[in-house]
Amino acid sequence: MKNITASQEPQVTGPVNQKIAADVTRRGVLMTILVYLALAVTMFHRSSSGTIQEVISSEFGLSATQFSAYSSMYFWPYVVMQFPIGSLVDILGVRKTLTAALFISAVGTLVFASGTSFAAICIGRAVIGIGVSSGMISSIKITSSWFRETSVMTAVSFGNIISSGGNIAAQTPLAIAIGVFTWRYTFVAVAVSNAVLAVLIFILLRNEPTDCGLPSIRELYGKLPQKSPEAEKISIPDVLRSIFTNKYTWPLVILMPLQMGITNLLGTWGIPYLRDVFGYTTIQASSFTAYMTVGTLAGGFIFPMLSDRIRSRKKPLIFQAAVCAATWFLLAFGHKLLETRWVLVCVMLLAGTSNSMIGLLLALVREVNDPKYVGISIGATNTIGMSAAAAMPIITGALIDKFRFKGFSGISLYRNVFLLPCLLGVLGLIICCVLKETHCRYLSNAQGRSDS
Repeated sequence: MKNITASQEPQVTGPVNQKIAADVTRRGVLMTILVYLALAVTMFHRSSSGTIQEVISSEFGLSATQFSAYSSMYFWPYVVMQFPIGSLVDILGVRKTLTAALFISAVGTLVFASGTSFAAICIGRAVIGIGVSSGMISSIKITSSWFRETSVMTAVSFGNIISSGGNIAAQTPLAIAIGVFTWRYTFVAVAVSNAVLAVLIFILLRNEPTDCGLPSIRELYGKLPQKSPEAEKISIPDVLRSIFTNKYTWPLVILMPLQMGITNLLGTWGIPYLRDVFGYTTIQASSFTAYMTVGTLAGGFIFPMLSDRIRSRKKPLIFQAAVCAATWFLLAFGHKLLETRWVLVCVMLLAGTSNSMIGLLLALVREVNDPKYVGISIGATNTIGMSAAAAMPIITGALIDKFRFKGFSGISLYRNVFLLPCLLGVLGLIICCVLKETHCRYLSNAQGRSDS
């Protein structure tokens, strides 16, 4: 396997068949809806921990460190599964992989809902983490298979609206449902919905246009068809070597854990922060964090589409990184400003827009590596990013317990704890400034190298 990161692409040989192109796009929209509904399940489970923190901690008598450990039980299996899921998505396809994963998520949710001990709910959350680990990779793989590389992030923009529904559902709607039906019955209903979605995906989803008797995206636009990797032919060590010896991958490998760690942190500790600092109830606090979800929805729609329009991944990332760093400084040091409700709403909206950075970061991972191995490249790098997402809530919980033991409370407590994401946000902004610009195309295509 020579120069796995490069491939020679012929130019378009003739006019595109507009009727077939429209059919591919129409079907691609359906496939995007399906995989982003699955990603909404991922986002729901990721964001739900902050909403249920009070009821879970009360019922099981958990300290901040213990609750953080419970919350992170979602992330560690998610981390471990990223590379296997990436390989399965490349080899078996999204349809089979995602169907099985959603059924696993449903089982984990039932285990969590029926748990009668701290260990049991941790096991349930860990199984959920395994089940939802395929959402992000599957969405990137499907959009890459059904849309051109210069418009794929526009498809992602619309998909992000759907997946943001999971974040929204995990805020005020979840808090209300728990108050009406109890948290156990609420999560039983979530488990049933996961299983129903798995059945729909198995029936309706297709991995690529050729599965519907249509030309692939590459063929449609005058390029040679690209065969999917097969288990007996793919050389995992060679693929990994090509990814991690690629000088353009490493800034992303460093940046992803920084940004994923601090953006996911607010999902776990945002509601406790608002309760402890401003005295809001859980439902009131969740109404503010819901604005963060709205910001994520807006950022996830605007920035990927803008990225395609201006043919730049780097510029939107720099802006989002700057917003991320600024919002953490406001949360840590802008207490007086945030006492004004409309200012707090604006900060939550801005914090949400920076959460959508992950989509552009993963787009860059895809574009600086070989397009045949989208799943493996995303899985390998996302493993590192999700490790930080798993570790940050635990570190934060330990810091909260430490400073509480020293007598800190309210804003003085969170100012000390949030100093860490402030510094990481500044470092992330610096790294964004030195990222390689791909101009929304695979670097291998632009550089015209050959892998033969």
